[in-house]
Amino acid sequence: MRYVAIILVAGQSQRWSFGDKCLTPLNGIPAFLYSLRAFISSRFFNQQIIVCHSKEQRDIVEKTVQQWLPETSSFPQYILGGATRTHSVFSALEWIYNHEERETIVFIHDGARPLLTAQNLENLRNVATKDIGATLAHRITDTILWEPQRTYPPREQLLALETPQAFYLPQLYDDYQEFLKNPQSVTDDTSIYTGALKIVENYTPNFKLTYPQDRTFIEFLLVERAQSLIKP
Repeated sequence: MRYVAIILVAGQSQRWSFGDKCLTPLNGIPAFLYSLRAFISSRFFNQQIIVCHSKEQRDIVEKTVQQWLPETSSFPQYILGGATRTHSVFSALEWIYNHEERETIVFIHDGARPLLTAQNLENLRNVATKDIGATLAHRITDTILWEPQRTYPPREQLLALETPQAFYLPQLYDDYQEFLKNPQSVTDDTSIYTGALKIVENYTPNFKLTYPQDRTFIEFLLVERAQSLIKP
């Protein structure tokens, strides 16, 4: 089985309001590079694909990778995405479908989640198969209010999904083709995937850089993680 990473940096950062959030420096390092490093350090991926929203962003991302990761033996493949997240993912799937072997598991990850670890990836790899997709997720601990009807779903039954999410390429590619015949608004690839799904509970922080106030907290967590790695 081959493994291919799809890292999405093509979002328009509408809630960020300070430029391109995936290129935002976190402790001096562009945000998306943390995820790319995790995929590279896991050592079982055959290819990494970075999906960009424009040629201008692609040029910046490519130069950034060359500057920060010059030792990387195989640089990522850069492709242009579409008008929505769904179309960006499908652009990557089409490229993989046309250039890779069918026996491939694809890992789809938001480049704005810089706290990804190689262990997260290994945990997903141990679960994802031809017949079973896998997603990171964590349990909801807050009380959730569904405002339209003022109802309170039991939180013990609720999960917050994260990325990466891992799927068998032929199954997800077929599901996307069918979905795009009558596209709807979705924010997650598990909404499109029709196969069995395994939840891989994640007990480590994996927050997404969404609002400006997220930056300080995520930078703190990155520093804490780096310090824990060098403690005797």
